[in-house]
Amino acid sequence: MREIAKYLFLLSTLLLGQCRSPLDIDIQDSKSLVAVESFINPAGKLYVYINKISPIGKLSQAIDMESTSVDLYTDGKVYNLEKLPYNGFSELTFSHLEATWTEKTQYELRINIKNLEPIIAKTNIPKAVKLDMFDLFEANRNAGSTQSVKTKVTWQNNAASSNYYHLIFYKANYIIGIDGKPVLNTQKPIEYLNMSEIELQGNENFINLTHEPGILITSSDTTINNVSLSCLLKTQETINNSDSFFQIYAELRTVSKEYYEFHKSVYNQLKNSDFLKNADPVPSYSNVSNAFGVFAGYSKFSKEKQF
Repeated sequence: MREIAKYLFLLSTLLLGQCRSPLDIDIQDSKSLVAVESFINPAGKLYVYINKISPIGKLSQAIDMESTSVDLYTDGKVYNLEKLPYNGFSELTFSHLEATWTEKTQYELRINIKNLEPIIAKTNIPKAVKLDMFDLFEANRNAGSTQSVKTKVTWQNNAASSNYYHLIFYKANYIIGIDGKPVLNTQKPIEYLNMSEIELQGNENFINLTHEPGILITSSDTTINNVSLSCLLKTQETINNSDSFFQIYAELRTVSKEYYEFHKSVYNQLKNSDFLKNADPVPSYSNVSNAFGVFAGYSKFSKEKQF
């Protein structure tokens, strides 16, 4: 392996608005210094982001990206992805704006770049798991402070499909209208909530993410059927009234192993590295051959509750 160096990789988040932020990624030897990022799920469009990346202090590799093609293989079918106009973030973006993707299905992504070996990555979309219970209690709506509410959720662990999960909570973003009544903020209709005081029943393990909202969960015992979690949900910022915090969304993503391992590795790297100063970061997970990055699947179930 080369002497460890760090590279800048623009990651797309899974949240509303497709906000992107730069993260430091350690890259080991590969045939080409190309970063690939794509997440596939039945509820959204598929986007594949491709960037050239260069080690700090070294010359960029000459790569001709102009004739790049991207194909998705599944169930004996081939989907040719279309190159989209430059978006200001990713050097190349490909998508298939019409196709929909199904659960319990395997997918193979193939990228062909001139004079480079084919870039290949595989994943699956696990079956979505529904929340059996979603309760909210002990709300704190004190004006002029962050507001909070406790929650408890349960679901059935589907070990036959996946025992990896990503749980996120959002609040509906209300503002007080001119008539003094709450009105949904159409510019920013939802906002994620911070999670603390997390308690999991059973042999599940969790990671409270820092680069993404929510927590990653996996069960070390696939014989456990019921997963039960309780925690405190808190707003990110001070709320200056007591009438706009009353509607919460719980989103349970059932995720592939690739999804789990990638976000776990980013979390560990940010936790153990002094950003852009430490020359020896935690190696990041990649399931992309002849390049670096992630191609991962997930499905999701959402439930809304007022309190």
